[in-house]
Amino acid sequence: MRMTQITGLNDYARTFLSTNPNIKKIGSSVIGIGMFEEKIYGDIYEEIVNKYHTLRYEEVIQDRPWSSGPMVFTHLKVTLLQTCNDKRFDMGFYFSWMIDPSVKDSEFDYETGRYYV
Repeated sequence: MRMTQITGLNDYARTFLSTNPNIKKIGSSVIGIGMFEEKIYGDIYEEIVNKYHTLRYEEVIQDRPWSSGPMVFTHLKVTLLQTCNDKRFDMGFYFSWMIDPSVKDSEFDYETGRYYV
């Protein structure tokens, strides 16, 4: 069946977000559009580092390979927010999926964070 397949974050990212008590979900935003014009949402989290700095973790699209429709793999974009002067510093992408041709039994593996579509 043709459809948008939201694969989302791998287990490393989910474990990081769920086991850190200082990280709080603050909302979500539209990060893409599926094959039938449906909205794809990504969650937004924040971690207060100290009274001057906050880390923001945004779920963003990493890749959209095709398999009976787009498969949406996401990872986390991290931004350091400097609250005293409203500056932002890009910290890069974390917990990205890895392309691995040895993933043969299925198209992806949440546990290892590998995919091959």
